[in-house]
Amino acid sequence: MRMPSISEYLHTLEHPFGMFRTLGEPVAERDVYGKIKFRAGNSSAVFRLSDGRRNFMLKCYIRPKPRLRTIYDYVERNGSPLLPRQKIRPDEIYVYSDSGEAGWYDVVIGDWVEGNTLDRELLRALTEGNRERLSELSEKFDRLCSALLREEWAHGDLKPENIVVTPDGNMTLIDCDALFIPALAGENAEEIGTPGYQHPARGIHHYDKHIDDYPMALLSVGLKLLSLDPSFFDPQRDPGSLPFAPEELLTDKPPAWDAACRTFAEAGAITHRRLLELLRSPDPSLENLERFFAPGKESAEAPLHAFERNGRWGFADPTGKTIVEPLWDDVLDFHEEIAAVRIDHCWHYIDRRGELLFESSGYEAAGSFRNGTAKVRKNGETRWIDRQGNEQPAPEPNK
Repeated sequence: MRMPSISEYLHTLEHPFGMFRTLGEPVAERDVYGKIKFRAGNSSAVFRLSDGRRNFMLKCYIRPKPRLRTIYDYVERNGSPLLPRQKIRPDEIYVYSDSGEAGWYDVVIGDWVEGNTLDRELLRALTEGNRERLSELSEKFDRLCSALLREEWAHGDLKPENIVVTPDGNMTLIDCDALFIPALAGENAEEIGTPGYQHPARGIHHYDKHIDDYPMALLSVGLKLLSLDPSFFDPQRDPGSLPFAPEELLTDKPPAWDAACRTFAEAGAITHRRLLELLRSPDPSLENLERFFAPGKESAEAPLHAFERNGRWGFADPTGKTIVEPLWDDVLDFHEEIAAVRIDHCWHYIDRRGELLFESSGYEAAGSFRNGTAKVRKNGETRWIDRQGNEQPAPEPNK
């Protein structure tokens, strides 16, 4: 089946009278030169239209998409707060080809999502040196991942260009063409996403709930790293690419690897330090990824005990329920509701929810809290700190 070209769709939008089955005569958004604006992808073009009452998205296809109706029927029936409202309109637009042939074609229409894509927001924050905004983008993306992992579907082409940061600061996913949905379980993928964000081993047979695992981890690590140290951004690279490319991570440790590990360790960013290790996995599906993006736990009232799993340490309550995930290289028991924990060469302090107690550049050694103070070593010097990390005089010998 021959599909129209973008120029043929543009011709229809220039002269919409009688060309839409249900949409009337919508007006397409134009640029300052009067030309219709659109965003082109590998298999479609997206236009912003107005019917006089609202703006909406029109997606027209230049390549056949056999699963289009199945995917968008699912999206319409099973709406998600992570996706704009969208639905397929079969045989909606009438298009003349350049050769004079004509026919009706399916389109997708949906809410127009206001805001900038994540790659644009990221580049602006980096250009302005806005560390606060970089941290906010990192945190918002991790919350998006947490919500996405709880869905029964997966996006299939997760990348900054497909994430819109809305004016209220939330993140919304766009472009559902590569979605995995339960009804397609056991099928091969029609497309495998953008290579710069996908595991090099991903093929059409990787098509299940876990197809977003690798790009989620890659983007989470990159955004967090840039929020901690914007100098990791290389202006010669696409801003959406972030500090690491998948093929670099799988063949050898990239030049920035050691520096990234050190940055995460000094900041106590244990989740992202472990995600960085996962990026070298030979499998596109990452085991138990949910635990890295789990919402913050409530503080346990019962005593917590340290436990070890696969060489990493965490804390559990007396029933054996994990309260602090076993991600740390070493830990000390809780004293005065605070525990010292180590990542690589750096020690930090956490509360009973597993949250860092205060920011620091990491200690070379750390002791437990006693009477509100703890003994630490930093830059080769022994010091005493209070529960806020402020330096204190050494306690009296009898204390």
